[in-house]
This record gives sequence, C-alpha cells and structure tokens, in this order.
Amino acid sequence: MIEIKNILPLEFRARLSADPQAPLFWLVHGRAGSRDSMWTFSGCIPQEASVVAVQAPLSDPIGGYSWWTSSDNAKKNQQRKSSVQLTASFMENFKQHSKIFPSYEIAIGFSQGAGLVSLITQNRPELFRGVAFLCGFFIEDEQSRLLGAARSPRVFIAHGEKDEIVPVSLAKKSFELLKNKGLAVQLCTDPEAGHKVGLNCWRELKAWCHSL
Repeated sequence: MIEIKNILPLEFRARLSADPQAPLFWLVHGRAGSRDSMWTFSGCIPQEASVVAVQAPLSDPIGGYSWWTSSDNAKKNQQRKSSVQLTASFMENFKQHSKIFPSYEIAIGFSQGAGLVSLITQNRPELFRGVAFLCGFFIEDEQSRLLGAARSPRVFIAHGEKDEIVPVSLAKKSFELLKNKGLAVQLCTDPEAGHKVGLNCWRELKAWCHSL
C-alpha cells in the first residue's frame, strides 16, 4: 500500500500497475465496512489494471466506517453530500499524487457504497466508463447530469433475491430507471444469495469488468 496519508484525507488500499495509463478500478465499501472489505472483488479485475479501495470517513456506531450514519433525513443528506464531495476530490488528488493517468476508470460500490457511487456518477457522468452496484441501490439526484450526458457509463447490477438488508426490489427498480434513461444496464440476480454477491453474479461481474 502506498503511503500518502498526510496528503489525502481518506484511508485507502491500493494496487497500482507499472503502467501509469492502465485502467483504474475504484472499490467503495458499504456501511460499517473498511478499505479491506471490498478487496475480495479485486479478483474480478484484470491483473494489469490499478485498483484502489477507499475507506469512508465516518466511524459507525455499529463498527467500521460509513459514508453516512444519521437516521435524521436532513443530517443524512448533508453527510451524503459531504461524502460525495470528499470522495470525488480524493479520486482526483489520488491520481495527481500517484502520477497515474488511467485510460479509463470504473467504480464498484457495495450496498451503501453503491448509493455513494450513484451520486458521484450523476454529478460527474463523464468520470467512469462503467459503474457496478452490488447489493445496493441508486439514489436519484434532482440535479443529476446523467441524462443527456455526452458519455454515459455502462452499468452492472448484482443482487441476491434473499437480501435481508437491501431488498432486491430496489435493484430491479434501479435497473428499470437506468434503462429508461438510455444507459446500457446489465442485471444479475441470484435466487439463493442474501446480502452478498453469489457465485453466478460474481462470474458475470468478472466478465463485465474484463469487457470494458
């Protein structure tokens, strides 16, 4: 892991390619996670790519770190906005300080992390070539720039039918919403999986990552 913590505000774990122009994959964990929570998904990513797992800024009362923790809607929205701005800034500063110039970028978010990725994508639709929402949800932004963007990302959605934390209905709703916006969306649901990515969807995610 490269050590530039004194420069960048968020903790992270990274595997950087020797090629500064290699594709860059961002891994964004869910509630009560950490920079290590998402590292298992690095197995879906091409070996020649760079990978960065970023850690949320807020200590969660239930353990780990989260992008927002409040149940109060006003405070939760402010925490979301702050995390979007902080993470987007981190991404740009990381590239600058690491002296990498990726040919394209992909963001993979799990659960709450998927919600965060959806908000960053709507603010900056040109940033990612693809975004993956794993066991997560899409949060609509009234000021979204996604519709009508010159370049819209490809989208992969994976969800377990038995998810007891984030209902699979939210994944299906996100699929229809994004498809109706004209995005290329792939949906994988696993009838046996809970709040995790099942084997079949894992394979589809890996194929999707390698197809970009």
